[in-house]
Amino acid sequence: MSDDYINMHKRLAMGQSRAETHLKKGGSVKKYAKGGKVMPESGVANLPAKGDRKNAGVNFDAGKAKVATMKKGGATKKYADGGSLKPVDSSENPGLAKLPIHVRNKMGYAKKGGMAKAPSIMIAVAIPKSGFTNRGVFVTPSGEMAYYDKRKTFKMAGEDLFFKEGKREQIVLYKGWKINLQICFDLRFPELVRNKCVLGQPKYDLLLYVANWPEKRIAHWDALLQARAIENQCIVVGVNRVGVDGNQHVYCGNSKLVGIDGSILWQAETNQECTASCTLNPEALVAFRKKLPFLD
Repeated sequence: MSDDYINMHKRLAMGQSRAETHLKKGGSVKKYAKGGKVMPESGVANLPAKGDRKNAGVNFDAGKAKVATMKKGGATKKYADGGSLKPVDSSENPGLAKLPIHVRNKMGYAKKGGMAKAPSIMIAVAIPKSGFTNRGVFVTPSGEMAYYDKRKTFKMAGEDLFFKEGKREQIVLYKGWKINLQICFDLRFPELVRNKCVLGQPKYDLLLYVANWPEKRIAHWDALLQARAIENQCIVVGVNRVGVDGNQHVYCGNSKLVGIDGSILWQAETNQECTASCTLNPEALVAFRKKLPFLD
């Protein structure tokens, strides 16, 4: 039994993902649990056979992994939810063509093909490289990717036993906005994201948190998101899951957009999955910072 097999199932037992997989020596995916087989998935098939593909037999989606397998050649035949999907044109969108189908759907690709509607997406995955990391991947429609490894593991749940902590900050530049990527428990540590001026300009403009934050501590989530916006003079986006995980922990969402002054600009309906579009004004951000230059 391989170390990958053992580590995968230890991680699943923690409730990090409800999908299950069996890995066969040599890197090929032999069987998916929860019954039945599904047909190949083109994005995963493009990963290296002995590296990422071996350990990426599951497409992670914040605790709601969709199941997909692959075969040599990577032709797409069937999606786990049922129905067929047209492949993305790899010549026009080389980065998108390598992504799992369910991720492309969330970026706006319909089941009958079509164009991407969302400007970018950030997802959480588990990456084995001298141990697993809890990694956030930021992807643009053009296929540009940046990643951030969670720097504060949740020791109360034993996350530190299976995931190593990240070592560096990750700020991505997208459409003129400097976006600082964060994951879940990182929210409790203000020192990780202390904003300051570098060469006369703040390090970042927006904090993005992707989280599995439980309902029983949702008041902390609400308060800390506002605190991070106020103390760092930035916009804060908090994206939290809904539903119940394998350990029967309940998640109510409360995803929200917080303004630079701590005001709530938008908030999702409790216990509901949703998609929202909000317009941010960079000029208002600059004006507020000039009026109260706390970051200098």
